[in-house]
Amino acid sequence: MINKNIDFGYLIEQMYMPLSKTHSEMIEQYKDLPMCLIECVDDGERSEQIRIDFEKENSCVYYFFNKDSIPELACLCFDEPSDTELFVVFLLRYADYYDYVKNHWVIKECFFVRVEQEENSIHFICRRFVN
Repeated sequence: MINKNIDFGYLIEQMYMPLSKTHSEMIEQYKDLPMCLIECVDDGERSEQIRIDFEKENSCVYYFFNKDSIPELACLCFDEPSDTELFVVFLLRYADYYDYVKNHWVIKECFFVRVEQEENSIHFICRRFVN
């Protein structure tokens, strides 16, 4: 089902605001939402992820953590391709500006959002600018 009333501003906040929280703080913050805790081990290197489902917005956000259990980036995925298109239109109005050289939107002068495409999916990556 395509939801034309998605709160895209809320989703953007859910992408960048948790990027300063710890793993346990995020679990507490999102305890009332569907959540998947993921632990990956590759060649002895351990990494953690959390997937939060935002059912009302027909989307989910993955948070990828560093070794200090602080999220390094968030990845937003929509259930419907048409919602992806609507989100791009929203970003054009919401973002501080679009950096054409670096191919990303700047949000709150501290974060950027970039579109990435894989085989069958498009997702939006949010990261904090590194000083």
